[in-house]
Amino acid sequence: MTLLLDPPLWPAHGTLWSHLVSDTSLAELHTFAVRAGLPARGFERDHYDVPAERYTDLIALGAQAVTAHELVRALRASGLRRTPRDRARDRAALEARWTALAPAADTRRPRETGTAAVTPPTASSPSGRDVTPGAPEHDAWARVGADLLARWGERGRLYHDTQHLTETLDAVDALAAAEGLDGAAHRRASLAAWFHDAVHRSGLSRGAAARRDGASDGGASSGGVPGGAAPDGAPDSDEAASAALARRTLTALGDPDADEVARLVLLTATHQVEASDAVGAVLCDADLAVLGAAPARYADYAAAIRGEYADVPDREFRAGRSAILTALLSGPLYATGAGSRWWEHRARANVAAEVAALE
Repeated sequence: MTLLLDPPLWPAHGTLWSHLVSDTSLAELHTFAVRAGLPARGFERDHYDVPAERYTDLIALGAQAVTAHELVRALRASGLRRTPRDRARDRAALEARWTALAPAADTRRPRETGTAAVTPPTASSPSGRDVTPGAPEHDAWARVGADLLARWGERGRLYHDTQHLTETLDAVDALAAAEGLDGAAHRRASLAAWFHDAVHRSGLSRGAAARRDGASDGGASSGGVPGGAAPDGAPDSDEAASAALARRTLTALGDPDADEVARLVLLTATHQVEASDAVGAVLCDADLAVLGAAPARYADYAAAIRGEYADVPDREFRAGRSAILTALLSGPLYATGAGSRWWEHRARANVAAEVAALE
């Protein structure tokens, strides 16, 4: 396992920049970044951007000096390389998934514009969805999707990023099919997945998000990690802010599921659902699916969470994270039958291993 650092040759923002990568895993990369005090916002999909003044001390901390060509070659060989083409493909796939969730035209609620209500148009496609490019409703829906993708793509999101969004949507699809949700219920769970971490003010990314969403930096949600943050689900938590964003945005679009989606988003603060709440169970299990991932993916997740909260002192982080994970192990991790069958065993092993490493 090696951390690789190329020379500071890339000009931007009045200085020169190097690239720091791992030839093994993102877990190794994020762990080293925390130890070196590199800000989370310096991460860009497969590397950290490092200013020239940090080059010498990163070498002293254990990074290996290589040429730019050697770094790219090693990154490709590792399988961690994320090219602009990869990013464009992933974005297009998410855009298509968002478009598919546009409400059927005849289900939209009238929206108030001044004193006159706008009557929902009739459906313009065989699927019952108004997906005609250029139609006002299509363009408004697309703008919301673009805003959500911009949020999920903010610098500083090491775990709560578009990969987590994609994995959550994939898990929602699988669970909805396994649990027999109808199309309307599946749609509500998917919309809630899109909004559930739309506001996330972790680590050094929290300032910009807080300013945009009208919350103070001190109102950042802990996301399962302590650090002087608001309790999950509190009025100024990330979950509450994300739920408010969902309600506000979907109401403005005339979406009939606005209130229900907001309710579902709030459930991800605690992942505690009533036995009768099938949609809530699907969403919460999908959000926690990473706990049952392969050990390498779980290691990337755990290291990314630590990186997002690099401003929390290590002793405090370890104690708080350990307490939360231990509490998780006190009961079933998943609320759906499918989630339990697919992930419970490996999730318990992953979480127990992390608790042991934190002690």
